[in-house]
Amino acid sequence: MSTYKNLIVGSPSGIGLALKNKLISENEDVIHIFRNSEEEDIFDIAKERKDEKIKNIYFCLGTITLKSVLSTTSNQLLEDYKVNLVYAHEIIKLFLRELIKNDGSVIFYSSVAAKMGLSFHSSIASSKSAIEGYVKSLSAELAGKTRVNAIRLSLLDTPLSKFIFDNDKSREISLNMQPTNSFINMEDVVSMSLEIAGNKSITGQIITIDGGMSSMFKKQKL
Repeated sequence: MSTYKNLIVGSPSGIGLALKNKLISENEDVIHIFRNSEEEDIFDIAKERKDEKIKNIYFCLGTITLKSVLSTTSNQLLEDYKVNLVYAHEIIKLFLRELIKNDGSVIFYSSVAAKMGLSFHSSIASSKSAIEGYVKSLSAELAGKTRVNAIRLSLLDTPLSKFIFDNDKSREISLNMQPTNSFINMEDVVSMSLEIAGNKSITGQIITIDGGMSSMFKKQKL
């Protein structure tokens, strides 16, 4: 195994678990931290690992808050922002010296909602847009020391999105937005994540995996 370690933050299932399994299969050393209850604080859990030799960090924390603007409270906006970015900011500071020392990489996961205008996505769109701005700024600050990128995703079948996939109408509406008539798959997300983490020429980028959703109209049947 490598002397250096990969830190996966959040998502005991979904992207986090898939990343963990893939990295382990490639004989990589992995630390996967997540909350077991709402009472736990992910930053406190991260601090227990502050002496580890971390080279790559994958931030898999996320939310899917789909509500009208009238139904979205200011507290929900703040909580989404905290989960999607504030925790990551504090964890990066915790491991920054190791990241720089080990020529490290940081990867975030954004959403097509940050680029497209999607109804009922005001909270998640604003939080993910904040991630993308943060990535561009931090990558400039750490240029030549640590690479920082984000992968912008369309809907992916994970426990977080289970409420969409379990509802036939919601699933159909979401599928109809996909030009390829299929949802993106986990294997592609994981393989791209590892490629970006290991590529020393990629930093400051928002790389999109969305089946063309944000760049083309779905072909209509005539």
